[in-house]
Amino acid sequence: MVEIHPHQQVYFKIIAGGDRLGRYELDYWGASYQQGLRYLLKEDRRKCVKIIVHNPIGFLNVQYLPENLREKVCVKRGTGKNYDYYLTNFRTYTERQYYYAGQGLFANKHFFIEVDGAPILGVFKAESK
Repeated sequence: MVEIHPHQQVYFKIIAGGDRLGRYELDYWGASYQQGLRYLLKEDRRKCVKIIVHNPIGFLNVQYLPENLREKVCVKRGTGKNYDYYLTNFRTYTERQYYYAGQGLFANKHFFIEVDGAPILGVFKAESK
């Protein structure tokens, strides 16, 4: 658990084995959103970065950003055509299946947070317009 800090909440014993992401909700609480949002908003210099998140925990994490980063976020929930990035903690089975297929919002991988080789947060970039 010390080795994977600050993401020790996704610790798995060796007996879990195999494809953990395919079988488990790894970052159930969405704690990795903070790191992903901070990285993305420091990297992207636009005044309004349009982000889609799949679940309410993504919205909550935006509220806890420092004000200088929070004011750059134009966030909405679900799917859409007018966005720059899609962030997910792969919480639902359906999301994990689309991720494996590389379809839709999951087509353009941009940034990942991984723990022991398993992704716990994915940032996907919108297709070029």
